[in-house]
Amino acid sequence: MEVVRARYADVARERILNRTLEETLFPTLREKHIAAVEETMKLESVDFGDHGCVYELTLETEPEFKLKQYKGLKLRREIKTVTDKDVDDAVQSLRERAARLEVSPAETVSADDLGAESRVYAVVDYAATADGVPIRDMTGTNVLIELASNRLPAGLKEGLVGMKRGERKTVPITLPANFPKIEYAAREVQLSLTLKEIKHRALPEADDAFAKDLGAPSLAELRANVARSLQQRAMEDARERLRSHLFDLLVREHDFALPETELANVEKSFTDDWRKEFVAGGGKEADFILTEEQTRELRAQAERTLKLSYILKRIVAEEKLTVTEEELAKERGRLRALYPGKEAAVDEYVRKHHARIVSRLLEDKLVS
Repeated sequence: MEVVRARYADVARERILNRTLEETLFPTLREKHIAAVEETMKLESVDFGDHGCVYELTLETEPEFKLKQYKGLKLRREIKTVTDKDVDDAVQSLRERAARLEVSPAETVSADDLGAESRVYAVVDYAATADGVPIRDMTGTNVLIELASNRLPAGLKEGLVGMKRGERKTVPITLPANFPKIEYAAREVQLSLTLKEIKHRALPEADDAFAKDLGAPSLAELRANVARSLQQRAMEDARERLRSHLFDLLVREHDFALPETELANVEKSFTDDWRKEFVAGGGKEADFILTEEQTRELRAQAERTLKLSYILKRIVAEEKLTVTEEELAKERGRLRALYPGKEAAVDEYVRKHHARIVSRLLEDKLVS
């Protein structure tokens, strides 16, 4: 029973505290025109005495600064003109993506097959030994090796040169310094190879049939669609460069101190993002360590982001800019068009990141 009473008392105190804050703190902040950074609020002490709830609280306030001239800034917008070569390269990229692996007519692997532009693959069985002793877990059957790759152990590709289908051969290779088994890292071992097959990536011809596979009535129309897409991307890139230049000017023109706690939170958020990217790239979370240079870079990025957010907030208020429901719906439609078949995921993204999307749309209005 005492446990129940204690738990009830804790709940009651929390409710009283929340009600007291709502009735005293926030009205006082508004009355005194104090722009508090809510995430920095910290209760230092709370006393539930005979005179009600008495508390002591610390917080950081938004920086006060004079908004510098932001209208009439001289900015240059350069939009790249799409050339026939750009279209050729884009169509070639589409052909590369549509390529299929087929059996090669070649009888042997040649030195020419090892070049960076090669589309040749070898299918092999292999087993590795060191000093005549098999290396555990370093065997494979029907393994596809891309001969253009520069990530293979030194000596492997060269050892395949001249081999015919069905031929067996033992070649010396040097394992990379970051090989998972430390005892074999950067060490030469023997690899027993059997060449099972030689394949190559066959690209479809750039013709009307290829265009129809991609939803265009003809190759000419496909090229026209590609040109329009490239030009749209060039315009978006130019707009992004313009935005970045404008924001750089605004940050450079304004000098004011930032709330330390809020800045630390932004910095931590960026650090967490870098850590996730590191792990997603195959690294171990325990191995994630920032260098001094990376720490300085991250701090500068956090400072720029936070300072810019305050500057833009002031400009938005000065210009009385808003985002309408119609504009939000239009942006949702644009995102849906970019990701066909994933409408539900797009709607969920818009719902979860509503504030971020509104901020982006407001930034677009500022740049315009």
